[in-house]
Amino acid sequence: MYQPTFVDLTQRNGKERFKQIQEVVKSGNTSSLFELAFLPMYGIDDDFDRKEFIKEVIRFETELLKKDPTKELLVAATLIMSNKILDKDTFNKLWEEIKMIKACQFAEEIGYDRGKNESAITTAKMMLIN
Repeated sequence: MYQPTFVDLTQRNGKERFKQIQEVVKSGNTSSLFELAFLPMYGIDDDFDRKEFIKEVIRFETELLKKDPTKELLVAATLIMSNKILDKDTFNKLWEEIKMIKACQFAEEIGYDRGKNESAITTAKMMLIN
């Protein structure tokens, strides 16, 4: 028989857990990254400025995204979990930051590909001349 387990996230300390996750990630262990998506729901609303905390979490995730493009879904999950907490303006600003990272990564890939092509053309010209 199916019996769901209910977890009251308001009883957890989001800021403390966030610091713990940051430390673990610095040591190279990424096993707790998934929990970042749920941190915006930790604690009681009056405990701290939740909007600023979400920005902190998402900026940490975007730093991870810059190093590892596979972290894109993590950032998206946190934004989805936070969309009822963030106002539209804050959400859009964070989204723009994320899009800029993706644009920079895309431009970098194009530059790399262009460099490879130009190098191949130069090599081919040199081979034809000799």
